[in-house]
Order: sequence, then C-alpha cells, then structure tokens
Amino acid sequence: MNLFEAVKDQVTARAAAERYGIRVNRYGMAVCPFHPDRNPSMKLDRRFHCFACGADGDVINFVARLFGMKNGEAARKIAADFGVAYSRSRASPAQMYQARKQKNREKIQQERFNSAQRRFFQIFCDYRQTLDEWERRYAPTDPDGWDHIDPRFEEALQNKSRIDYILDSFIGGSTEDIAGLIAQYGKEAASLDRRFREDDRRRQEKTGRGNDGHGFPGRSR
Repeated sequence: MNLFEAVKDQVTARAAAERYGIRVNRYGMAVCPFHPDRNPSMKLDRRFHCFACGADGDVINFVARLFGMKNGEAARKIAADFGVAYSRSRASPAQMYQARKQKNREKIQQERFNSAQRRFFQIFCDYRQTLDEWERRYAPTDPDGWDHIDPRFEEALQNKSRIDYILDSFIGGSTEDIAGLIAQYGKEAASLDRRFREDDRRRQEKTGRGNDGHGFPGRSR
C-alpha cells in the first residue's frame, strides 16, 4: 500500500482535524477553518464537507488545505504524525494509469453525492422554516377557530417533529447514515422541491413579486 492509500485507509479527516486543534462536536460538526464561520457548518468523518463554502475532500486534502501544503507534503505529515506505515516502492505506469482512472471515478461519484446531500439538506431546512411560519400565521385565534383549522397549521403540527428528526439525523450522521436518509426520504424531498417550484411559479404569475406569506417562502436557487 503506497503513502496516499495507507494514509487514507488509516486516518480519517475527523481524526486529523482533532489532532490539529479543531474542535469537533459529538455530531461530527465543526466550525469550518476555510471560511469565516461562526456556527459549525463542516461535517467530518472519513472525509470532510462544508455545507456553507463547499470545501470537500479526503484527509489529505484537508491537511493540505489547512497548512497550505501540497498533497504529497500533507500525506507525509499525516504519516509521520499518526505513525502510518506504507510501501515506498514505485507503482508501474499501468498501475498508475488504473489508479488515476479509479480516482476520477471516485471523484465523480463523490461530487454527485455532495450535490445530492446539499440539495436534500436545503430542501428540508426550507420546509422546516415554512412550517414554523405556518404555525405562527395560521394558528386559531379564538376558541371557535379550532373547529375550522387551516390545513397549513395542521400540516405544521403534524410534520415539525418529523422534519426535526430528519435534520438532526442528517447533521449527526456518518456518510453512510446520510446516504441512507437520502435513499429513504429522497422521494419526499423531490416532492417538496416540486411544491416549492410550483408555488414560486404561481406567485410570480399572480403578483410578479416576492412571497406573500401564504405559500412556501421564495428560495435562492
């Protein structure tokens, strides 16, 4: 196993972050060191990903970016600091070619997953915000009002706790957990996204203005 393979196999991005002074909470979240960040927006497990600035990669990419190093220097630093053993023999041209192909495939797969998890998280955050607004706006104001409950208020009461569970599980989950959430709730996320877009379209056709508070709030695309 060469240097890069050995380091990525034996050291996680979370372990490196903690080793180099970054506080990671019990949910695997940390304040991102790569942009001005007041609240934890970076998820760390085997890899790292910041939901705010988009910084993403493996443990070597993380350390290289943290210390302003090239990847090779970062890999050697991690190996030295964590006592990682690796083979110093050079790969053949054919092995290097296959390794590059595999790396490109993994990069494409990771980019698709990152895009899916950002979209999933944003949709459910937008929906949770909408439910809060509906609960405030459409709550019955008199005793008789409970006989004719607005469906948006009812939807808020029914779904807030469930959406909190999904978001908490997403923030606190590993990469495998997040993939499972996307698989389990992906159709619901797509349905919510269609509702957002349809509501945006109807509102624009009707008023030509921003959100009037009766549907989903407008979102940045």
